[in-house]
Formats: sequence, C-alpha cells, structure tokens
Amino acid sequence: MDSTNEALLNRYEEKDEGDATPQINDDEATEEEEYKMYSSRWIALAVYALGSLANAMIWISFAPIATVVSHTYSVNNTAVNMLSVIFMILYIPGTYLASYLFKRFGLRGTILAANTLNVAGSVLRFASIVGSKDSKANNGGYALLLIGQGMCGLVQPIFVNAAALIAATWFALEQRDLATVIASMANPIGTGVGQILPAMLVNEEGSGMSSLLLIQFAISGSILLLAYFLFLDKPPTPPSYTETLRYSHRISDQSEIIQDGGPFSWHQISSLLKNRNFIKLAFGFSIGLAYFNSLATVLGQQVNILG
Repeated sequence: MDSTNEALLNRYEEKDEGDATPQINDDEATEEEEYKMYSSRWIALAVYALGSLANAMIWISFAPIATVVSHTYSVNNTAVNMLSVIFMILYIPGTYLASYLFKRFGLRGTILAANTLNVAGSVLRFASIVGSKDSKANNGGYALLLIGQGMCGLVQPIFVNAAALIAATWFALEQRDLATVIASMANPIGTGVGQILPAMLVNEEGSGMSSLLLIQFAISGSILLLAYFLFLDKPPTPPSYTETLRYSHRISDQSEIIQDGGPFSWHQISSLLKNRNFIKLAFGFSIGLAYFNSLATVLGQQVNILG
C-alpha cells in the first residue's frame, strides 16, 4: 500500500500554479509561508463523493419495491424494512470502526476499506438472487441479502462523517465550505438515486431484481478501482497551517491507538454525555434524522396503500 501511495504522489507532483494559495500563519508561526492546493484534490473529493453516493443507493434500494422484495424473498414487510434498519443499527459500531480506521490507517486506507466492504456486500446481495427461478430467491437468499446489507451498513459512518476531514486534508480555508457541501450532498443524492433506480428496473412480478443488484455491484466495484488507483492519503504538502499542525500530531495519535487499543476512551464518552449542550444538539439532530430515515424506509409502502 505504501509503494502504491508513493507512486500516486509522484504522479501528482506537478502542481497547478493557478491554485497557489498564500496564507499567513497564526501567532505561533514565525514567518510567512505559501501553501499550495493541488489539482488532485478534486479527484479525492470525487472518489469520496461517489463512494458515499453508492453506499446511500445500496441502503435505500429495497424501500421503493418493498412489495416485490417481500414476494421475491418470501418474507413479510418487517423483514424488508430490516434491510434499511440494519444500517441504523450498525451506525454506532460503524462510527467506532470509522474512528479507529481513520486514525490508524489514514484516509486512503480507510476509504479503500469502506469501498471494499461496499463491494463485498454487493456481491452477497447479488448472490442472494443468482440461480433463482420464477423471480423467487432460493432458500437462504434473504439471509445473504441481509448480511450483504449489514456489510455495507457497517461502513456508512465512514462516508457520512468524513466530509469535513476530506475538506480539511485537501483544501485551503477558502474552499473548505464548498468541498464539505459537495461531499455531504453526495449521500442524499445517492438516496434519491436509490429511490428511482429500482422502480425503473424491477417490475411487479420481480423481473429485473438480479439486474438491479448486478448494476449496483458494478457501480461499487468501479468506485473501488477508482479509489485504489487515484485516491491519495494526503497531498504532497499541507494546504494550510492547521493541516501542518494536524500532520505533526498524526503519528502520536496512531501510537496512542496502538497502546490504548481504540480511537477514543470511555472517559471521553462520559465527558460528552455530561455536556448539556451536546445532549441537546444530539437529541434534536437524532429526532430529525430518525424521522427522515423512517420516512424514506416506509414511503414506498405508504404510497402503495394510497394506490
């Protein structure tokens, strides 16, 4: 992995002179420095955004065709809804995993791991319908489908929570807001694609289910290849003074994880839980997100009831 990353760094060594961004250091700095942004920052942002889009598309892809999925896999609507709910169940352990991977292996290693699990989950999802007859999945098909969804759900926090990290690592201060918006919007756009694509490919008899799962596997596989060949861990030089400081702390963070066995301690968690402002913010955000996810999960079933 190190040799691959080094080769990629050499490939992008040529810089866009028009992207040079002079900035003045904070009070701790002793002299003026010039920080540069590289054209490869847009490639990193695009690869991350595509991975986030694919993950969201996989999450919600069965909600618009719940009745068809229920018939194909011989399960009730509760089991169909679980294909979406499992993403929410795995969000907490996935967040812990994401924190560990980012601090232990950096951006490139974490994004590769997330896209790899996306592909592995897509393979199991497709395997759940392969060889079926009369648009009916074989015995055990639903179990494979649920496991595949779970693998994709486990890495959802990587794609949802890292937008600001991507922006800070690759972009100077004046472009970070734009980069964060682009990275953050990829997930809801993927949700929209995941609502539309299944209805276009799968009919009421279940024909087209294998095509849907195959297309999603192909999309995830293509993004993994893009990440492997194009996604760098960081630019050759930091884009800002704050990133220079963060780079200097990265090695100490990694050694702390190796010694402590995790990205954060229970003492840090308990401190957050004692913070009233954090509790208020978490409660309000949780209500809004829960409402959106619940509505997205059952919207197709409600529309069918209304005809």
